[in-house]
Formats: sequence, C-alpha cells, structure tokens
Amino acid sequence: MNKSDTVIVFLNFFSVEKENFMEKNYKIKVLEAKKDSDLLFKIVEHENEVFGEATVGNWNIKPFTKYGKVFAMVTNDENEELMSVIEVLSSFDRELAYVYGVSTVPKFERNGYARILLKYVLKFLKELGIKKVELTLDKDNFTAKRIYEELGFKIEYERPEVKFVFMSFQDSQFMFEQIHDDGWNTGELIYPLGRGINFSISVDDIEKLYELVKSKQLEIYRELIRSVYRVNGIEEIQMEFLIQDPNGYLLRFTN
Repeated sequence: MNKSDTVIVFLNFFSVEKENFMEKNYKIKVLEAKKDSDLLFKIVEHENEVFGEATVGNWNIKPFTKYGKVFAMVTNDENEELMSVIEVLSSFDRELAYVYGVSTVPKFERNGYARILLKYVLKFLKELGIKKVELTLDKDNFTAKRIYEELGFKIEYERPEVKFVFMSFQDSQFMFEQIHDDGWNTGELIYPLGRGINFSISVDDIEKLYELVKSKQLEIYRELIRSVYRVNGIEEIQMEFLIQDPNGYLLRFTN
C-alpha cells in the first residue's frame, strides 16, 4: 500500500462510552510474548490470509507486545478462538499512539466485534495517558457506504472510478464522494466531519429502525427519546435518535 493510497484518521477519546466487556460471548486480552505465544502465532496466520505481504509477521509480532500492545478478542471459552485483533504502537513521548492493524477473522465479521474491540483499546490507551491515536486506512475501504446499506439506504447509482455513490432513504437523498484534492473542499477536512451540523431524516417506522441499528451494533450518539419542539407557537412531539457515521456526520432519525 502506497502512502498516497491512505488517509489518516484521528480517533476521538471523548466519544468512547463505558461498556460491559465481560458479559458477552467473547473476552478481550492484552497479549504477552511468552504467555500468549500460541495466540500470537494464530494472529500471524490470520493476518497472512487477510493482508498478505503487509502482515505483521512472526519476527515482528512479539516486539509489538513489548514496545506496543496487541489486543485480541477471543471466544469466552477454553478454546479461546481468535475473533478480532488490534495492534498498537506508541510514540517516544508517550502521548501519541498509532493503530497499526485492525482485523477480524472472516467467520466473525459483520457482527461489530472490531468496533467493540476498538472502543476497549481507546479506553485502555486513555487510562495510560495517551492523548491522541492515529489510524491509517486504505482510501478504497468505503466503510460508510456499507454502514448506510445496512441501515436500509438504497443505491440509486454510483461511479466507482471516482468513489461516488448516490443513495436514498425513503424521502431523503444523499450523495457521497471520497475525499480528493479536486473536490469541493472549502477547508481542511479533518475527522469528525460535519462538526456543528446534523442531517435530519424522516422515517416511517422509527422504532423498527432503532432496533435495526442496535442489532447491527452501530454506535448510537443519542438514544431514542420523545422530544417536544415549538413550531410557530404550537408544540409538536417527535420521537428521535442520533447516530454518528464513520466519517463523523450526525444522522438524526425522526418520525
């Protein structure tokens, strides 16, 4: 992967919510070189299949446990089957950490496990005094598109060669385009995007959509609530909830 083919995302500690990590069908471990050598070997095997030449490798995985951290999500049983993994390196000043790799074993994909593990990692690093975390992504990994599709958005048309997609959701329409130098960029585009605004989307069945969002384990910015707004002197009641998409945009769904 060339440097020009990546984007750097700055992860925000303050969006991390407390979560009970011990009540699920998994457990999270911070690996040690000697104690967890078998699991580290499984990680190398898994990443060889996923990343090919870009994998950490047998010679590098153990130094990661000493000079960084290797976080593994495994099944909560005696087999401790590997589910998801994140490797982290730290800078010399100990205030910046770099997420080197994030991956999930194929059979456990699309269940939100990497998202849960990342939340745990951010909380862990914050408690260590880390102030900023960087994550490098392949710019062709159009994650937001997949998230919107899971929510029920319909692709009207797309232009894959320029990473453009036009999507609709009931009576709302959205255009998405990958960030590039020739785009309509009015300033520096830094995560989270869309700070200070939210997109209000009217839906037919908000409670059904809310349950879908929870089943997909998408991060909810504000839970489903009943709100009262004054419109031209008349109070109107709305049910609403908000989520934050992978780019940082706030989506407000309302009935």
